[in-house]
Amino acid sequence: MKAADRLLSFLGVDRERRTPPPRYRAIADGLLVTSTHTETVLEIDTATTDMLSAEDVLEHIESVARTAGAALQGAQCHLRVLWGRITGDSYIDEMMEDGPYHVGDWQRWVTDRADSIDALAMPSRYVLLHITQAARRDEAVQAVKDTATDAFGLTTYGLTERELAYRLGEAQRMARRLATDKFAARLAPAELIAWEVGRESKREIAGSPDRSGVIAGAPLAALTTGRVVPMTDHLRFYGADGTITAYGKVLPVLEFPEELPVPGAEWLRAVSSVKVLEEVDEADDGEPIFDEVDAGIEASVRFTIMPTRAARHDVSEARKSAKEQRISASKSAAGDPGEDILDAEASMSGLESSLKRSQGVRLVRMHPRFVVSAGSPEELNAKVDSLLTFYDEMGITVGDGADDQKDLWLESLPGDHVRVNDLVHITDAELLFGSLFWGGSAVGPDEGPIQHWLTGSTPGFTRFDVTRSSRERDATTVALFGLSGRGKSLAGLLMMLDQTFMGAYGTILDFKGDMTGVVNVCEEYGLPHSRTVIDENASGSLDLFGALADRDSAKEAVARQLQLLAPPNYGDIAEDATLAATTAVADTMETPSTWAAIQWLLDQDNHHDERWMRLGRALSNLAGTTLGRPVAGPRDSALGLPTDPGLWLVQMPGLTLPGMEKGQRDWDQTERLSMALMRSVITTTVAITGAQAMRSMPKTIMIPEVHNLLRVSDGASFLDTTARIGSANRTHLILDSQDVVGVASHEGLVEQLNTVYVFHLQSRAQQHAAAEVLQLPETAATYGAIGALARSSRKGVIRKGHCIMRDNTGQAAQVQWQPPTAHVLDLLDTTAPENRTGTEQPDPDEPAQDTPDTTEEAA
Repeated sequence: MKAADRLLSFLGVDRERRTPPPRYRAIADGLLVTSTHTETVLEIDTATTDMLSAEDVLEHIESVARTAGAALQGAQCHLRVLWGRITGDSYIDEMMEDGPYHVGDWQRWVTDRADSIDALAMPSRYVLLHITQAARRDEAVQAVKDTATDAFGLTTYGLTERELAYRLGEAQRMARRLATDKFAARLAPAELIAWEVGRESKREIAGSPDRSGVIAGAPLAALTTGRVVPMTDHLRFYGADGTITAYGKVLPVLEFPEELPVPGAEWLRAVSSVKVLEEVDEADDGEPIFDEVDAGIEASVRFTIMPTRAARHDVSEARKSAKEQRISASKSAAGDPGEDILDAEASMSGLESSLKRSQGVRLVRMHPRFVVSAGSPEELNAKVDSLLTFYDEMGITVGDGADDQKDLWLESLPGDHVRVNDLVHITDAELLFGSLFWGGSAVGPDEGPIQHWLTGSTPGFTRFDVTRSSRERDATTVALFGLSGRGKSLAGLLMMLDQTFMGAYGTILDFKGDMTGVVNVCEEYGLPHSRTVIDENASGSLDLFGALADRDSAKEAVARQLQLLAPPNYGDIAEDATLAATTAVADTMETPSTWAAIQWLLDQDNHHDERWMRLGRALSNLAGTTLGRPVAGPRDSALGLPTDPGLWLVQMPGLTLPGMEKGQRDWDQTERLSMALMRSVITTTVAITGAQAMRSMPKTIMIPEVHNLLRVSDGASFLDTTARIGSANRTHLILDSQDVVGVASHEGLVEQLNTVYVFHLQSRAQQHAAAEVLQLPETAATYGAIGALARSSRKGVIRKGHCIMRDNTGQAAQVQWQPPTAHVLDLLDTTAPENRTGTEQPDPDEPAQDTPDTTEEAA
């Protein structure tokens, strides 16, 4: 060290504090190049850990610690937790340019959705990991090129093509070493890095990164042309016009408690849980209404996982120091070294032994900081107070960073280095990785239409496209489970509308007759649609002889329908008699029908059995009823469903489906007729959508009350077969049921589920089955989460649309369905108007119902 350095250090001015801010030279995918060094920049996807059991979370943490600990050992790393925001404008740009919509007034649908996105003002978390590759040689700094490199399409000022390729290869190798199924690390897009760099000095920069793949052609220097003035206890950010755009503060962590439970004290993941009171509305009397909103606290942690040899040396020195203090104290007049010294010596001795035995113990040197930003000094102080209080309750002491704001802020910049060396923690790597900085809530694909938003520990919007599964040759069945009035139908109808905007074919089977509102939405947005009513005027329209092209399959299906309609006292002969009748008409008639099979039974000359004739008379009587005529009456018409893309609503008024507690032998006449009608319309619809002429068209069928279909003899086999061939003929099923137990008992069908949504369920048996289909741990915490889904902050009000989503990758998180507008919600509401006072669509500003008390019994 030079004499000047020694003198300045003696005066409290360290060399690290005197170095200039980073000078950025180039940005490419996964790379940030400064005038002194190159950094690999990785984006860490959010892992879905909110719904995991404590044991699974611990295994998750240990797995990442092993992988990352080995890959990052000795490297200088910079972890950043940043918050952006998805805006309505960015969603409009995305959907207008590359979106899947092209039918009807889809631009209005997108704009309405964008307005709801802005109203929710949902933050979006970004976790970036900077890893210093190496110091750059002066020769490389001098070898400046002003032209863009075609290979990357990005500005490479200050880099030769050869060095850029080498550095990119290093970044890719690091990404491969770190990436696991529990830690999704990938090269950060160049535009995300540019956003990260630019926002630090220009707080007026857009709230979220441009994901277009380029840096909008802006010179790199323009990203940092802002002005920041550090004050004693805060920072002031100035815009181009000289006005203050934001206030900020960087707060160091001074002290951690001796022990933090892992899992249970995820101190970095929990940064998203810091809230602050904010005025959200105004009452009728003019008084402001306050609510808790996200404080938007960010984190900057520079750390180095110490090599084993260096860790042993530091621990040995600490043990020796503690030992010397103990010996010195024992020779003093008091003769008592004190518990702190004894504990320190014992701890260092045990840690040294563990390191020598190579038991996987790793030490980390880290510098954790929290970064707070606000639009006014008052807002800044409120956020700081909330932050200090929140972490004080965790036993973590956060300092105010007074007199160090300049150095702490520079230290937090990408491409900089540790400047405030004295605020350091040397600890077990478990403290860093136990913070679960990559954990939270994440579910669903990362592209497609926005349908709902996360309500877990990491907020954000989620996406879903029901027709995407067939394009990826995946299972094509979606299941919606939950009690009536909890939002299942709303979710299904929103999925159906979205796929109609995409030009798909969709049929909604409305057994209750309460989904007419979807037709009104179609009219509002110019979507092709129709409403078909199956009643006594549609005699024979659901005759399976007319629906199924294969005559052998048809005669067996019609026989099963007649067996379902047969009175219980004919159970011993129904199978033989009905199959004989359907076979006879199928073999002898050019146009066989169910009505003809019943007439065959009525003619005793055909079979010479009086009971068969009486069965025919009973079936004939049923075929003349309102519900029986479409299934078994004379064929006067065929089901007039269109075969063009659009949304086609099929309603069957007057159905009385049997309750889940009744066995098939206990069904009355109306229930048997209702079940036969239900099965006929489903079979007919599937036959239409499975026709060769429609094979290439994406198709979706929404089937409510599907548990009833599973209770008839061939129902499960029928649905299983339909689900299995869905990917091949691009047919998607949306199944709605209150009985998870009944559906979960059919393994073949469960195996075909692509995505599952579970709404509120009350009984422990149903909650247990729901946990099974969600692939969540079957614990009191999971049951409590399912039982609390309808809970609202308003007494006596049911929260509609809140559910747990499990996607096709097995990830599960709590989400809230959100229609684009309140008007659309009102149109789609299937609750009778006089009964709507007990339900609500939650206020976007209402605190999320995240984590229920794990000791609470499900309601």
